[in-house]
Amino acid sequence: MWLDLLANFSAVGLTVSIWANAQTWVRRVPRPLRPVASGILMGIGTICTMLLSVELQPGSYFDLRTTLVGLSTFFGGPFSGLVTALIAAVYRTTLGGVGLVAGFVGIIASLLLGSAFWALRRKTGTTAFSLTLFTIGNALASISGVPFLPEAARAIVVQTAVGPSLAVTFLASLAFGTGMAISRRRGWLTHLLQSAVEQAPDYFYVKDRSGRIIAANWNTARFNNRSSPRKMIGLTDLDLAGPDRAAALFEAEQHLLRTGTPIVNRSERLPTAFGEPHTYLTSKYPILNSDGEVSGLVGVTKDFTTHETLLANLESAHKRLDMVLNHTSDGIAYFDAQGKLVLANPRYRELFPITGYLREPGRHLGAILRAVYRTGEQANLPESEQGWIENVLDSLVRGGEQDIQLSNGTWLLIRTSPLPEGGAVVVVSDITHLKRAETELAAVAEQFRILASVDALTGLKNRRSMVTALESEYARSLRSHAPLSFVLIDVDWFKRFNDLYGHPAGDACLRMVADRIRHCVQRPSDLAARYGGEEFVLVLPQTDAEGARAVVAAIQDEIRTLQIAHEGSTKGHVTCSAGIATFTATATPGVPMDLLDQADKALYAAKDQGRDTALHWQDVAGTTPLPAIVREAG
Repeated sequence: MWLDLLANFSAVGLTVSIWANAQTWVRRVPRPLRPVASGILMGIGTICTMLLSVELQPGSYFDLRTTLVGLSTFFGGPFSGLVTALIAAVYRTTLGGVGLVAGFVGIIASLLLGSAFWALRRKTGTTAFSLTLFTIGNALASISGVPFLPEAARAIVVQTAVGPSLAVTFLASLAFGTGMAISRRRGWLTHLLQSAVEQAPDYFYVKDRSGRIIAANWNTARFNNRSSPRKMIGLTDLDLAGPDRAAALFEAEQHLLRTGTPIVNRSERLPTAFGEPHTYLTSKYPILNSDGEVSGLVGVTKDFTTHETLLANLESAHKRLDMVLNHTSDGIAYFDAQGKLVLANPRYRELFPITGYLREPGRHLGAILRAVYRTGEQANLPESEQGWIENVLDSLVRGGEQDIQLSNGTWLLIRTSPLPEGGAVVVVSDITHLKRAETELAAVAEQFRILASVDALTGLKNRRSMVTALESEYARSLRSHAPLSFVLIDVDWFKRFNDLYGHPAGDACLRMVADRIRHCVQRPSDLAARYGGEEFVLVLPQTDAEGARAVVAAIQDEIRTLQIAHEGSTKGHVTCSAGIATFTATATPGVPMDLLDQADKALYAAKDQGRDTALHWQDVAGTTPLPAIVREAG
């Protein structure tokens, strides 16, 4: 019962995961059809749960279909829930049986409950509170059909299924409902950021190493006479500019991609679509992949014509600039060539709660920085006060961007752009929400990475982790000429054990065996993993054949000490056999999986000798040691 419900739990999790990842696609669907798309996706999930349902009596099924119906309604609205409910009801009809009416009741109860709490969430604006109440109600909805079962079936269901159904439905609704809420929030933030870039007043674009545009915003598309940003994808400067200018742009970008040196504030004077000359300021920065290699570039071009006009007419410029500065969400400041603050908007002072009062025109940046250092306004400052101040002052000349954290936890992005006539413009943006989103995403990614490398039953590493570790240690052994041993362990007569005592007892046995293996493999460099079924593997770096035999002997002693009864074994209790293979400095290099082949042959030889024993590949191959990494023909 519990294993089947856990399988249902996994099916719900998979459906919710697909739902979360499909949100970007769903947003492209016309708004009236979005509930239909969401409802169909969740409806397919209900079919999957019913395929994995528990049949307590002929025609009486228990699963987590009501969880998906309720979640679909709670997050997608009544129409989305109705689509999901109809799909679930149609498929339940095909199953038939005595529990058909009860199944319909559960589906309808979840639909109505989800609609009620969907309305509550929209009215109060509090997802957490509404989700908590919905979780409790949805668990009760999962058993709402029990009274509609025939008396004989109802008695069995009440005795065996009500408790598990309540518990698993509650956990599934709470866990996956919380996940969907977080996913919707993150998806909204991502969509907001994407929309902000696409609708930004500047010209944004991203290029690959070949100079092809792979992303652009609306302004870039309009400037190049394209109907949408998608029409820009795949184009190069040869498609958009004259041959001479395109060649110059390509050469400058290739230099950036080779050296990683950004192009900062490159000025060009170009005609607009109406033939009027405008000045554009372009900055291009390398995009680094996870290995630190340059994989492309991101560029932003700003129309600088208006600013030039403002500089030519100083009085008019001051009025217009003040209007812009006082209504922007970023802090903006202008420092002259001597490092003195010439002007700053109110937001610039607000972003620095301790030293904001010092950031007035005429104040030297060095004096402001000394106050920052001595008050501790900025976190993680270096030990050298003077060195840090000089480095920041130099940024007024060289420009650049820097993320800093204040002592109150706020994160700021500071962008410094030197001006041709001297001095620099500093733009300060509050990026605290972005940093928090990065931290949360990194934590989720790490959790998934750990789950993907661990065997769920035993807690040991899984087969994929073993293969990765074996390949890595094999390469290290080739370089260092240190021995590397590989051990394949098999629980003796395990099929008989399962036949005699059942699979739950078999799983418990494997967990106890895994615990003893873990107890005996203590070095940080060693790896113990479940290979599959009742087989386990050890990867033992810097361990020769005798060392591996000692580890195996200790594991066999520990397993014997458990005295797990096994009437199907000649020993009367659970034992294990093992095959060992060792790569040494004198061996002929081959491939890592040859060690697995050798250990496998040694294991089967050990079983032929009566089990509860361990043999090394050399014991099987003969008294003359054979090359440890040579694959046998055939």
